[in-house]
Amino acid sequence: MQLTNIFSTLDEQYRQFKCGLKGDMGEFAVNLLLKYSAAGKLKTIRNIYVPLNDGKTSEIDIVVVHNTGLYAVECKNYSGWIFGSADNRYWTQTFANGKKYQFYNPVLQNKYHIKALSRYLAVNESCIKSYIVFGTECTLKKVPENTDDLCISALEMFITNINHDIETKPPVFSDENVAVITEKLSALRDSSGKTKAEHKQQVRDDHPEKRSSGSTAGKYGSSFTSSFFKF
Repeated sequence: MQLTNIFSTLDEQYRQFKCGLKGDMGEFAVNLLLKYSAAGKLKTIRNIYVPLNDGKTSEIDIVVVHNTGLYAVECKNYSGWIFGSADNRYWTQTFANGKKYQFYNPVLQNKYHIKALSRYLAVNESCIKSYIVFGTECTLKKVPENTDDLCISALEMFITNINHDIETKPPVFSDENVAVITEKLSALRDSSGKTKAEHKQQVRDDHPEKRSSGSTAGKYGSSFTSSFFKF
């Protein structure tokens, strides 16, 4: 292997490591809020891999289980200005210096997650609400409005929004249902790391454009900042 290819490979691996670390920090921040600031009794399960019919998996950052329903949380630890619609395949992250990067529409991403959850648990999709949570340093310039089925917010409003749902929505699950669902979802956590590695390879195979350093979709990860925590 040529020296330039070696450095290119190392740079890509380092970039993926940084992006993964920042994503983990975002999930950790959301999880802390749920643990210490959420209203009522709830269960949270992080990083689950829901099996699909084709042998693949759907990775979900956080699932909140409560009597009022399930809340599928997709964490986006991004900064900058965020633009996107409910139906566009990609959203745009823009910075003051004029640079722009694209990332896959998180609304569509979480819809996919919710369908997988619904099939796996045999519960109606109407019992599952989608939450998209961005970092504190981003500005949501033009994104879909919040509805009964979808909530998009920066971190500082997340706990207010989910507490409102927990306190006002009618119950759809009994305590026994909550216990059974929690047990089923907890079994989908990957303690060995094997499923996570297989899922990453699945994503690379399904989205080969992300491997191309020359494509916009392949570069947006390098612009992430630690917007949930400041060092």
